Amino acid sequence: MSGGQDHKFMPNEAELDPSPMQLVAAAKEANDTKALRRLQKIFHEAAHAVVLQNVGGRVDWVNIYGDPTKQTQVTMHLQKFFKILVDDLEGGNISSKEAFDALERIIATFSAGHLIEQEVEKSVNVISERIHDDSWFTPLALAQTDRDWVISVMREAGVLKIDFVKNAENRARQIIDENRGAFEALVMKLDKDGYVEGEELQQLLEMSSTS
Repeated sequence: MSGGQDHKFMPNEAELDPSPMQLVAAAKEANDTKALRRLQKIFHEAAHAVVLQNVGGRVDWVNIYGDPTKQTQVTMHLQKFFKILVDDLEGGNISSKEAFDALERIIATFSAGHLIEQEVEKSVNVISERIHDDSWFTPLALAQTDRDWVISVMREAGVLKIDFVKNAENRARQIIDENRGAFEALVMKLDKDGYVEGEELQQLLEMSSTS
């Protein structure tokens, strides 16, 4: 020490808590495919939760193998937006600005998972890449995927436009970028415990992007 000044200890990068992308990098370096698949799932569900919260929906819990009594997913409460669509339907198509906005909020929520999975595995196809011209008219499976939900809702709304899905994906990406602090905090919580609900979940989702 020189000049009698106090020097605070500054931990090096390796001693700090890892970030989500550092977890991904470590799993790739170790060629740990099981860990990478788990991180894909965590990123996927965390993205759903953050976008849902920010479009005005409600999230009760997020589960990644942490609670065996619940499915591995996010609870998605989007009923108020579906009601807007139903109330606006005339002749099989929505028409009001409010209904189109409600539809975009729904599609942004469902498309967020695959969109953000690409941060773990670049080869993952986003929802807009999983829908083809004949997809709008093809029977859907009973156990619906995110893609199937998007197709089903857009069919009901009478909006069969892939550009609408892409715009919703852009909205989801912007929400994640603007709420990166909340997203990363939720990812780390799910990596540690596999499950989060209630007040703790709300606190994580309300963290700022600079947290």
